[in-house]
Amino acid sequence: ATILTWFALKAADKPADDQHHYGHGKIEAVAALIETGLLMLLAGAVAFEAARRLLLNEAHGVEATWLTYGVLLVSIAVDFVRWRSLAKIAKETRSDALAADALHFSSDLVASACVLAGLIALQFGFRQGDALAAAGVAVFIAIAGYRLGKRTFQTLTDAAPLELTNEVRKLVEATPGVIGIEDLRMRPAGPSVFGEVSIAVGRTLSSERIVAVREAV
Repeated sequence: ATILTWFALKAADKPADDQHHYGHGKIEAVAALIETGLLMLLAGAVAFEAARRLLLNEAHGVEATWLTYGVLLVSIAVDFVRWRSLAKIAKETRSDALAADALHFSSDLVASACVLAGLIALQFGFRQGDALAAAGVAVFIAIAGYRLGKRTFQTLTDAAPLELTNEVRKLVEATPGVIGIEDLRMRPAGPSVFGEVSIAVGRTLSSERIVAVREAV
């Protein structure tokens, strides 16, 4: 998933060309969609195995050593740092690919925490602790995949960013010389947002004044 994100970011950073007039930003959304599929496949596989073990009442001989706990704790710490860092950058750059990768690391973090809880439960004699922990992992990954898929679907279908649209509308309406807004359309493409606005101005304004109003907007 991280390698996919790296390639997607490099491709999305290419400038606009004759075939892609709005740039290549949506490649990030395509990568995020693929990562959504990876999350859902993983959630399904883990859920299937957890359900099989619970229904068959299988007790696998899991032996957790101090090395096991150490690796899990280090993994949780590393994933926490990676998740926080990527989530911050994704928010600043509005990058779908980085947001998807941040979600992957957060799912890794929760998965490791669930595994840790399951191993502790096994140590105290709860035979199904490992399978229940796996079920918890599957549920969290599925929720993360749904959230990522919803965001990606909105980007790919050109859903308008409502907060930004309202902010732009207020700024345009507050511009001196603007009587009203006839049309306002916005759509995201990776970290960029493209927009078109048609405004109404006074009939008696000169061409120079209309140009000045347009430039002000």
